[in-house]
Amino acid sequence: MKRNSNQGALDSCPGSKKAFARKRRFLQGVFAFLGLPAALLRLARNEGRSRYARWRYPKVIFGENCSADEHCKFEEGVCVFGGTVLARASIGRNTYIGCNSVVSYCEIGRFCSIGPGVRIGLGIHPTRGVVSTYPGFYSTRKIGAKGFRDDPTIVEYRHVTIGNDVWIGANALVMDGVALGHGAIVGAGAVVTKDVEPYCIVAGVPARTIRKRLSDYEVAALLKAAWWDWDDKLIADRAHLFSRVDEFLQTMGGGASA
Repeated sequence: MKRNSNQGALDSCPGSKKAFARKRRFLQGVFAFLGLPAALLRLARNEGRSRYARWRYPKVIFGENCSADEHCKFEEGVCVFGGTVLARASIGRNTYIGCNSVVSYCEIGRFCSIGPGVRIGLGIHPTRGVVSTYPGFYSTRKIGAKGFRDDPTIVEYRHVTIGNDVWIGANALVMDGVALGHGAIVGAGAVVTKDVEPYCIVAGVPARTIRKRLSDYEVAALLKAAWWDWDDKLIADRAHLFSRVDEFLQTMGGGASA
């Protein structure tokens, strides 16, 4: 494969991923030589990951000690609070993710509120027809201290889909392969193992539907309006309607799209 003529310059620039990797290896050697505690090395490594995320995604607001790999995608206005780890995640406009969350293999819509300590898409261990669930017997990702073989036929992750205007409470867990509909609410500490319908509230372990937020008519009208696709100026002009769904829908002509 032909090497990109700009790749060398990119790899050597102060903020590139390879440059950070070289700095990390250098720091590891220095710390080992000086006999400094591993905790200091972890702090240095976290700072390196944070700097890389801010360099690669300059339009995203990152807190301290965040990381986002090169497979992530962000729309404008995204906020990621301190200590959060993102991998292979796509985050929609004006969504925020609370501190110390882990989000991977996931697509999150616009205007979502993700609380602190949330876990989304952590991976799957095989449970049927296998001798052991230990990753060393199947994982291609080298998880764990020992790796005896790879088995690419075993699925390790399933994509999670989260709609627009979804609120996930603190310390909730959303399992692999789950889809959360637009406007859904997940209670704090819930473990979501099944799909959630639009504008439903779920809670508990495992999560069960508590009730619908709105009537069927209102849900259908809001889904048709799809206000999360409006530009920020139009949303600002109509923000005074967002506190009353009846007034909102009446102004929208019963849910007609803008």
